[in-house]
Amino acid sequence: MVSPHILLIDTSPLLYAARIDRLDVLGSLLEAYECLTTQAVLDEVGRNDENGATLKLVESASWLGRAQTDSLAFHGRFLEWSQRLRMTPDHNIGETTLCTYADVHGGTVYMDDKPARKVAQRRGLSVRGTAGLVADACCEGTWTVKSASSFMDDLIGADLRLPFARGGFEAWAAKQGLLSDLPARGKE
Repeated sequence: MVSPHILLIDTSPLLYAARIDRLDVLGSLLEAYECLTTQAVLDEVGRNDENGATLKLVESASWLGRAQTDSLAFHGRFLEWSQRLRMTPDHNIGETTLCTYADVHGGTVYMDDKPARKVAQRRGLSVRGTAGLVADACCEGTWTVKSASSFMDDLIGADLRLPFARGGFEAWAAKQGLLSDLPARGKE
């Protein structure tokens, strides 16, 4: 069984952090985890990358490993997850590989796709999104709310869809109860 500290990262967090040239910041946010992704996710990053520069950045991130998806157990569950997530040749492929891997080996799936997250959570998988992980870092004292808000605003500026507008991270996270454990220095 894989450690619960495995974080299986979907396309959008990698793609948008690379687009704003803050993939290193994402890596530092996630340093408490062993971060993995799948080849399907990398393929999706490449499909959304006009000149190949974003994919090159993601592939060269030293903090990001590759999940092995060639076991019989993985293949045995892949079909179930592809049906659950309504996978098509150009939709939910990365999410399907990540959820299948988490189902077989454990770990937390890091994805922002709301419908896929709901399916994964209903099936008992541990799931986190960008906003939740950033709020966690604030509560742990790793990031201040000010730096977290700036990062979130940059992601929104790159067109990442999040459940709040620019400047709205702190109010949204507080309303969700995600900042209730915020240390005094994390409010700066």
